Amino acid sequence: MASPTTLRSRRISLQIIALVVSVAGVVGVKATSLIYPYFFCPASPGAVAACPIWMIEHGVLEYHRGFGAVFALIGYLLGLFILIGAIFGRGACGWACPVGFFQDVMKHLRTTPLKNVKPIHVFLISIALILPAMAYSSMALGYLATVGFYLLIALGVHTTLKRERVVGGALLVLLGALLVALTLLLQRGIIEPYRIHPRPLAYLTSIEFTGFTGLISLLTGISSIAILKYRERRGDPFRLRMGGKERLARPVKYFILLSIAPLSYVTGTLAFTDVDPVGGLVATLPTLFYQPELWRGNPTFFWIKAFNTALFVALSITVYRGWCRYLCPLGALWAPFNRTSLFRVEYNPKRCIDCNLCIKACPMGLDPRKQVNTAECIMCGKCVEVCPTDALVLKLGRRRLSRPSPRADLILKRYEEVKGGGSR
Repeated sequence: MASPTTLRSRRISLQIIALVVSVAGVVGVKATSLIYPYFFCPASPGAVAACPIWMIEHGVLEYHRGFGAVFALIGYLLGLFILIGAIFGRGACGWACPVGFFQDVMKHLRTTPLKNVKPIHVFLISIALILPAMAYSSMALGYLATVGFYLLIALGVHTTLKRERVVGGALLVLLGALLVALTLLLQRGIIEPYRIHPRPLAYLTSIEFTGFTGLISLLTGISSIAILKYRERRGDPFRLRMGGKERLARPVKYFILLSIAPLSYVTGTLAFTDVDPVGGLVATLPTLFYQPELWRGNPTFFWIKAFNTALFVALSITVYRGWCRYLCPLGALWAPFNRTSLFRVEYNPKRCIDCNLCIKACPMGLDPRKQVNTAECIMCGKCVEVCPTDALVLKLGRRRLSRPSPRADLILKRYEEVKGGGSR
């Protein structure tokens, strides 16, 4: 086993660093002309770079300014992506993307017991993160409140799916139903909307805030309860393996990628960004906690984005890395580089003992022995972490990044002895 703790700690550290850098605007860093090598919405209050998909859309919409303007945007994007792709392939998906990090966190809270941490502690931390934003308008407090809200959602999911208590999902459904009901009252004018002072009322009288958070809570709660009941009968769908009908859903992300430019040209809008659930996750909700009155006027695409964001969270707890598997157009853009990138996972069949631990560990539902470095692999190294004989190794060019396991040769020798003895 190739030092799983070291690899895991490196990956988590890089994911956290990428998330912090992505919102560096919170501490006063100005927007740059750089491009995120992963999915992150430039409309996020603390964003400091552009999103690749956003660049494609703007490149199409700038056609009226002439070929030079379009070439400058798209050429810059493609040049940067070819350079990074040639080195890391789809590695940014597994090692840096904040959206992937969110899905990993949801996975752990869905399947891992909270050691030395009681649910009440998580609840109190969530409330402690949310309350300051309701008293003071601050970008940083808005992001902290967003984290607090996601912790509440994760706590409900954890209680339902790990502890197998319907009460967690039921409370999410109740919270979501109350917020959606309040949204309807606000829309019909039964309650006066958009009262900014005192500040706490800004949240309870913002149609967008109550609707957005309500939809996420409601759909996540319903999904948690549905999954709990489903797996009692047919098993847990969380770690779906690639194959059969599941394989048919994988090409959807390529269709989304190829449709972005034509749709943006035809509609004259940011066709994907306007309804993008990732934007809702990292931009819309922090903005609503920061300035809940900012969305007043009910923009055309707001409710589509809100519903898509709720579906994204529900998908994150239904299928591990479901967004990366089926829907992420940026993953589709990176995928062709996997075969030739310097950053890669190497498989040595002579050291494999067919323990299948790598298959169980893969978040993308692949068989690393056959599908490592394919277009669907995100190079996360989780298969390398669990391999007991170092049959799978993480490399950058010729340099080995995963440390060899001190027991790998011993395990392989014993396996060969047992296998040789059984064949006599």
